[in-house]
Amino acid sequence: WNASRLVYPFIAKTKIDKPEKIHIVDQWILHEHKKFVNKVITAYKNYDFYIVIQELYNYFWEIVADEYLEMIKHRLFENDISAKYTVQRIIRDIIILLHPIAPHITEEIYHRLFGYKKSILLEELPKVDDIQEDPRVEEIGNSIKKFNSMVRSEKIKNRLSMNTPVYVKLYASKKFIENIKIVEDDLK
Repeated sequence: WNASRLVYPFIAKTKIDKPEKIHIVDQWILHEHKKFVNKVITAYKNYDFYIVIQELYNYFWEIVADEYLEMIKHRLFENDISAKYTVQRIIRDIIILLHPIAPHITEEIYHRLFGYKKSILLEELPKVDDIQEDPRVEEIGNSIKKFNSMVRSEKIKNRLSMNTPVYVKLYASKKFIENIKIVEDDLK
């Protein structure tokens, strides 16, 4: 619910077409999204609802909410089409996949954000065949998660709030530092 409220002003009732160039952070989340969607659809086909719930929780809370949405907030306010397209796509797919488990709230979110059809029940399962798999993008994503985890741990250890700006001096492998430099503006 809170994630849909965050993105509401940027994507509500607007169909955003895929941009020609997708930002590297958006490529990473789409890569993660493809893995998530495929796992959840397979779990539904196998009637394995535990996996469905586990994947929804892990993907949404640990990757989308904790990592991705925090990183793209500034790009949404800058009207970045890549961020808007990507967040619209992943939120829509998540609520479609969550609908069999939480029908009332997903129907409400669907109508507020999208409403393309009379009911979310008329939507097809998400298709992710168009998402490119790129090991380099996955490597950058793993670096992002590791970097954010290190910063959060230090803030907790030093009793700082999560929104307190900090100066970070990073000692790491050359490859890790290169990966972080690519997304440095999104990590600030």
